[in-house]
Parts: sequence; C-alpha cells; structure tokens
Amino acid sequence: VAEALRMGAKEGGTALLAVFGRDASARWQRHRAIYKPAKSKEWTTWTSKAGQLMSQADFADFLEANLQDLAGPEGDRKVPSPADLMTLALTLKVTSEDVLESQINRTTGEHHPVATLAKKFEILVPVHENGDLLRVTCRFRMKKDGAGFKFGWVIPTAERLERSAWQAICKRISETTTLPIFFGQPEQ
Repeated sequence: VAEALRMGAKEGGTALLAVFGRDASARWQRHRAIYKPAKSKEWTTWTSKAGQLMSQADFADFLEANLQDLAGPEGDRKVPSPADLMTLALTLKVTSEDVLESQINRTTGEHHPVATLAKKFEILVPVHENGDLLRVTCRFRMKKDGAGFKFGWVIPTAERLERSAWQAICKRISETTTLPIFFGQPEQ
C-alpha cells in the first residue's frame, strides 16, 4: 500500500494535496490526491447576500426562510433573539421625517415601540459542509432609498472565519494521518 509522503496546502488556500508513492514501482510521487472541502449551503446563503441591501419585505422574507440559522443571546452577548429580529423586520416603520416609529397591530390594539434599532445580530452556521457550527456576528445595515429604506447586513469577520475553519480542517487531517502539512507552493 502506497503511503503519503507529504501533504501540502497553500497558505490561505482551500485545497489539500497529498503526494503518494515511496518507490519506483509506484511511479515515484506521481499519485496525487486533492481534497477541497465544500462551503456549507448555510455559509454560502448568508455570505452571498452580505453587503446587499434589500427591501424590508425581501429582508423579512430572507430572515424567515433562514430562521433556523439565527442565533439568539448567549451569556453576555447583547443581540436580538430570532423572534425579536423577525418582529423588527416585519413591523419596523420609518416615517418620511426619518424617525423610527412603532407599529400598532390593529387587530389586537397592541402597540410596540421601537426603542433602539439592533446594530448586530448573530447566526449559527458551519463554514464547510459537515463542519462545526460557528457563531457569526452580522452587522445590521439600513439605508434610505427614495421614499423607503433598504435593509441588509455585513459579516466583517467572514474571511478570518474561513481561514480559521480551513486551519482547523488541516490540523484535524494532520492529527488523524500523523503526517505534517507543509504550507506553500507544491512542487510540480
């Protein structure tokens, strides 16, 4: 059985190369395997829409479709619960004078004042398929667009989280195979 001589990965890359074969009969180092972990559907969903502003209705629809990814407060984290975020998305009203108001439910007569607009919210998603769930902070964005407003978010730590998830995969593979992983440009 051929053994991997070495494994290599580009620093900041997302593919791992294993070079196999120790003797001439195995065509010295000609057998190669590449592992490239796929990004998770959840990660791709949130990062592909990050930085894009959408109407309030589209924002509420997006949150509702991805409600299972929303993470609520934990410990001393001051973020809205998934229910609070949905309520905000569905009931926020901005007047023509750009003043945040509350929404009144005409059926029940309930009055919900908006004291402050959330500055951030958190999601709980894996970066890679079958990866560990990560708590990701999203910064809320709102921008006036003509008579209305557009809503969205940014994920300021997305690249760092991707690098960290990739490093965790490399470490796990190295520990499991007991082979070191060399970072840099692989030889041809």
